[in-house]
Amino acid sequence: MRDYLIFDGINSKDFHVYLSDAKQFEGAQKVYERKKIPGRSGDLVFSDGSYENVDIEYNFYLLGDTVTDLDAFRGALISREGYIRLEDTLRPDEYRMGIMTSPFDIDSSDRKNASFDITFSCKPQRYLKDGELKHTFTTAGMIQNPTYFASKPLIRAYGTGTLTIGNKSCTISSGSVTDIDSDVMDAYYGTENRNGCFSGDFPALVPGKNKVSFTGFTKIEIVPRWWKI
Repeated sequence: MRDYLIFDGINSKDFHVYLSDAKQFEGAQKVYERKKIPGRSGDLVFSDGSYENVDIEYNFYLLGDTVTDLDAFRGALISREGYIRLEDTLRPDEYRMGIMTSPFDIDSSDRKNASFDITFSCKPQRYLKDGELKHTFTTAGMIQNPTYFASKPLIRAYGTGTLTIGNKSCTISSGSVTDIDSDVMDAYYGTENRNGCFSGDFPALVPGKNKVSFTGFTKIEIVPRWWKI
Protein backbone atom coordinates (compact mmCIF):
# COMPACT_ATOMS: atom_id res chain seq x y z
CA MET A 1 0.00 0.00 0.00
CA ARG A 2 1.25 3.47 -0.85
CA ASP A 3 1.39 5.95 2.03
CA TYR A 4 -0.47 9.24 1.84
CA LEU A 5 -1.30 12.43 3.76
CA ILE A 6 -4.71 13.68 4.82
CA PHE A 7 -4.74 17.42 5.41
CA ASP A 8 -7.82 19.21 6.71
CA GLY A 9 -9.86 16.17 5.65
CA ILE A 10 -8.46 16.13 2.09
CA ASN A 11 -6.59 13.03 0.91
CA SER A 12 -3.39 13.54 -1.08
CA LYS A 13 -3.96 10.34 -3.05
CA ASP A 14 -6.99 11.99 -4.67
CA PHE A 15 -4.36 14.07 -6.51
CA HIS A 16 -2.11 11.00 -7.15
CA VAL A 17 0.32 12.42 -4.55
CA TYR A 18 1.90 9.91 -2.14
CA LEU A 19 4.36 9.91 0.75
CA SER A 20 7.81 8.42 0.40
CA ASP A 21 8.99 9.46 3.88
CA ALA A 22 8.51 11.97 6.68
CA LYS A 23 10.96 13.36 9.21
CA GLN A 24 8.65 13.22 12.19
CA PHE A 25 10.72 11.70 14.98
CA GLU A 26 12.05 15.05 16.17
CA GLY A 27 10.72 15.78 19.65
CA ALA A 28 9.41 19.17 20.70
CA GLN A 29 11.70 21.29 22.88
CA LYS A 30 10.43 22.35 26.29
CA VAL A 31 10.55 26.11 26.85
CA TYR A 32 12.99 27.14 29.57
CA GLU A 33 14.20 30.44 30.96
CA ARG A 34 17.67 30.39 32.51
CA LYS A 35 18.89 32.96 34.99
CA LYS A 36 22.44 33.38 36.28
CA ILE A 37 22.79 34.34 39.95
CA PRO A 38 26.11 36.09 40.76
CA GLY A 39 28.22 34.00 43.09
CA ARG A 40 26.17 30.87 42.56
CA SER A 41 27.25 27.92 40.45
CA GLY A 42 24.79 26.75 37.84
CA ASP A 43 21.79 28.52 36.34
CA LEU A 44 18.33 28.77 37.83
CA VAL A 45 15.92 27.18 35.40
CA PHE A 46 12.27 28.19 35.05
CA SER A 47 9.61 26.52 32.90
CA ASP A 48 5.92 27.23 32.45
CA GLY A 49 5.39 23.70 31.09
CA SER A 50 5.02 24.78 27.45
CA TYR A 51 6.76 23.36 24.36
CA GLU A 52 7.97 24.89 21.12
CA ASN A 53 6.61 24.05 17.69
CA VAL A 54 8.37 21.31 15.74
CA ASP A 55 9.10 21.28 11.99
CA ILE A 56 7.88 18.17 10.17
CA GLU A 57 9.13 17.59 6.62
CA TYR A 58 7.08 15.37 4.34
CA ASN A 59 8.64 13.85 1.22
CA PHE A 60 6.15 13.36 -1.62
CA TYR A 61 6.11 11.86 -5.08
CA LEU A 62 3.54 12.24 -7.82
CA LEU A 63 2.08 9.47 -9.96
CA GLY A 64 0.15 11.61 -12.37
CA ASP A 65 0.38 14.71 -14.51
CA THR A 66 2.50 17.46 -12.95
CA VAL A 67 0.39 20.19 -14.53
CA THR A 68 -3.13 19.17 -13.53
CA ASP A 69 -2.69 17.01 -10.41
CA LEU A 70 0.11 19.00 -8.82
CA ASP A 71 -1.56 22.34 -9.42
CA ALA A 72 -4.76 21.04 -7.87
CA PHE A 73 -2.87 19.61 -4.88
CA ARG A 74 -0.96 22.86 -4.38
CA GLY A 75 -4.16 24.91 -4.55
CA ALA A 76 -6.01 22.69 -2.11
CA LEU A 77 -3.16 22.88 0.40
CA ILE A 78 -2.29 26.58 0.10
CA SER A 79 -5.94 27.64 0.36
CA ARG A 80 -6.16 26.31 3.96
CA GLU A 81 -6.04 28.99 6.66
CA GLY A 82 -4.19 28.71 9.97
CA TYR A 83 -3.37 25.40 11.63
CA ILE A 84 -4.85 22.39 9.88
CA ARG A 85 -5.17 18.77 10.93
CA LEU A 86 -2.47 16.50 9.47
CA GLU A 87 -2.88 12.72 9.36
CA ASP A 88 -0.75 10.19 7.53
CA THR A 89 -0.51 6.43 7.08
CA LEU A 90 3.02 6.36 8.53
CA ARG A 91 1.53 7.01 11.98
CA PRO A 92 -2.12 6.11 11.51
CA ASP A 93 -3.06 6.35 15.21
CA GLU A 94 -2.02 9.99 15.58
CA TYR A 95 -2.53 13.43 14.10
CA ARG A 96 -0.86 16.83 14.35
CA MET A 97 -1.95 20.42 13.91
CA GLY A 98 0.34 22.24 11.49
CA ILE A 99 0.75 25.14 9.08
CA MET A 100 2.74 24.93 5.86
CA THR A 101 5.95 26.98 6.07
CA SER A 102 7.82 26.02 2.88
CA PRO A 103 7.27 26.48 -0.84
CA PHE A 104 6.98 23.53 -3.19
CA ASP A 105 10.49 22.52 -4.27
CA ILE A 106 9.77 20.23 -7.19
CA ASP A 107 12.08 17.92 -9.09
CA SER A 108 10.04 17.49 -12.27
CA SER A 109 12.66 16.23 -14.67
CA ASP A 110 10.20 13.43 -15.38
CA ARG A 111 6.82 15.01 -16.11
CA LYS A 112 4.93 11.97 -14.79
CA ASN A 113 6.99 11.34 -11.63
CA ALA A 114 7.72 14.64 -9.87
CA SER A 115 9.04 14.61 -6.30
CA PHE A 116 8.95 17.40 -3.75
CA ASP A 117 9.14 18.21 -0.03
CA ILE A 118 6.79 20.23 2.16
CA THR A 119 7.58 21.42 5.69
CA PHE A 120 4.90 22.11 8.28
CA SER A 121 5.41 23.99 11.53
CA CYS A 122 3.39 21.81 13.89
CA LYS A 123 2.13 22.31 17.38
CA PRO A 124 4.23 20.16 19.72
CA GLN A 125 1.46 17.70 20.52
CA ARG A 126 1.07 14.39 18.72
CA TYR A 127 -2.62 13.84 19.39
CA LEU A 128 -3.87 10.27 19.76
CA LYS A 129 -6.99 9.39 17.79
CA ASP A 130 -8.09 7.30 20.78
CA GLY A 131 -8.33 10.62 22.59
CA GLU A 132 -11.23 11.61 20.33
CA LEU A 133 -13.40 8.79 21.68
CA LYS A 134 -16.20 9.90 23.98
CA HIS A 135 -16.34 8.58 27.57
CA THR A 136 -19.85 8.72 29.03
CA PHE A 137 -20.64 8.80 32.76
CA THR A 138 -24.07 8.54 34.36
CA THR A 139 -22.52 7.82 37.76
CA ALA A 140 -19.11 8.40 39.31
CA GLY A 141 -16.25 6.54 37.67
CA MET A 142 -12.65 6.57 36.53
CA ILE A 143 -10.85 7.60 33.35
CA GLN A 144 -7.29 6.46 32.62
CA ASN A 145 -4.81 8.78 30.90
CA PRO A 146 -2.39 6.45 29.06
CA THR A 147 0.26 9.13 28.41
CA TYR A 148 2.86 11.05 30.41
CA PHE A 149 1.12 14.37 29.76
CA ALA A 150 -1.94 16.04 31.30
CA SER A 151 -4.64 16.61 28.70
CA LYS A 152 -7.25 19.35 28.46
CA PRO A 153 -10.55 17.64 27.68
CA LEU A 154 -13.77 18.73 26.05
CA ILE A 155 -16.63 18.00 28.44
CA ARG A 156 -20.39 18.07 27.85
CA ALA A 157 -22.50 18.39 30.99
CA TYR A 158 -26.24 17.68 30.94
CA GLY A 159 -28.24 19.79 33.37
CA THR A 160 -26.81 21.79 36.26
CA GLY A 161 -24.52 20.72 39.07
CA THR A 162 -20.92 20.34 40.16
CA LEU A 163 -18.29 18.20 38.43
CA THR A 164 -15.05 17.06 40.04
CA ILE A 165 -12.19 15.44 38.13
CA GLY A 166 -9.18 14.66 40.29
CA ASN A 167 -8.67 17.72 42.49
CA LYS A 168 -10.40 20.24 40.22
CA SER A 169 -14.10 21.12 40.41
CA CYS A 170 -16.44 23.30 38.40
CA THR A 171 -20.10 24.24 38.64
CA ILE A 172 -22.76 24.94 36.01
CA SER A 173 -25.62 26.95 37.47
CA SER A 174 -28.09 27.10 34.58
CA GLY A 175 -28.91 25.58 31.20
CA SER A 176 -29.79 22.10 29.95
CA VAL A 177 -26.50 21.34 28.13
CA THR A 178 -23.09 23.02 28.48
CA ASP A 179 -19.79 22.30 26.75
CA ILE A 180 -16.70 22.92 28.89
CA ASP A 181 -13.54 23.27 26.80
CA SER A 182 -10.47 23.12 29.04
CA ASP A 183 -8.09 23.76 26.12
CA VAL A 184 -9.42 27.24 25.33
CA MET A 185 -10.91 27.75 28.83
CA ASP A 186 -14.40 28.44 27.53
CA ALA A 187 -17.95 27.33 28.36
CA TYR A 188 -20.58 27.39 25.62
CA TYR A 189 -23.31 25.47 23.84
CA GLY A 190 -23.38 25.91 20.08
CA THR A 191 -23.07 29.66 19.52
CA GLU A 192 -24.31 30.50 23.03
CA ASN A 193 -21.72 31.79 25.50
CA ARG A 194 -22.16 29.96 28.84
CA ASN A 195 -19.26 31.46 30.81
CA GLY A 196 -21.71 33.42 32.93
CA CYS A 197 -23.11 30.22 34.44
CA PHE A 198 -19.68 28.56 34.82
CA SER A 199 -17.52 28.81 37.93
CA GLY A 200 -14.50 26.96 39.27
CA ASP A 201 -11.56 25.31 37.51
CA PHE A 202 -11.33 23.93 34.01
CA PRO A 203 -10.60 20.21 34.55
CA ALA A 204 -7.46 18.43 33.35
CA LEU A 205 -6.74 14.71 33.02
CA VAL A 206 -3.40 13.93 34.64
CA PRO A 207 -1.33 10.85 33.72
CA GLY A 208 -2.77 7.66 35.21
CA LYS A 209 -6.16 7.30 36.90
CA ASN A 210 -8.55 10.25 37.20
CA LYS A 211 -11.61 9.98 39.43
CA VAL A 212 -14.78 11.50 37.95
CA SER A 213 -17.66 12.42 40.26
CA PHE A 214 -20.58 14.83 40.00
CA THR A 215 -23.81 15.95 41.63
CA GLY A 216 -26.88 17.35 39.90
CA PHE A 217 -25.94 16.47 36.34
CA THR A 218 -27.78 13.62 34.64
CA LYS A 219 -24.83 12.74 32.39
CA ILE A 220 -21.25 13.77 31.70
CA GLU A 221 -19.44 13.14 28.39
CA ILE A 222 -15.66 13.54 28.18
CA VAL A 223 -13.54 13.69 25.03
CA PRO A 224 -10.08 13.40 26.65
CA ARG A 225 -7.76 14.63 23.86
CA TRP A 226 -4.79 12.42 24.79
CA TRP A 227 -1.44 13.61 23.43
CA LYS A 228 2.26 12.95 23.61
CA ILE A 229 5.47 14.54 22.36
